[in-house]
Amino acid sequence: MSTAEEQERAVRMAAKIYETRDAAKLLYGAKYADLSRQYQEILRGAMKKFGTDNVLAAVPRLVKATQADGIQPSTGDILMFTAAAADIIDQETKR
Repeated sequence: MSTAEEQERAVRMAAKIYETRDAAKLLYGAKYADLSRQYQEILRGAMKKFGTDNVLAAVPRLVKATQADGIQPSTGDILMFTAAAADIIDQETKR
C-alpha cells in the first residue's frame, strides 16, 4: 500500500470514529459527557494494562479481553468505547 493510500485510509478511519462519537452524543444527549468520562477511565486502564499508548488499539483488545472473561459487551458499550477513544484523542492533541 502506498503512502497516499495509507493516509487516505487513516483519514477515512478517523472520519468514521468521529461519526461514531457524533452518533453517541446524539443518542445519549445530556448523559454523554458523564458516560464518556466513565468509558475513558476504563480505556485508560486498559491501555495501561495492555502497555499501549494507542487508544484505538486498546478498544478491540478490551472487547476481546472482556469476551474471554465471559462478558459480552453490548453494542452501546462498543459505541461508547469508540466515542471515548475519540475524546481521548482530542484531549491528547490539545496538549
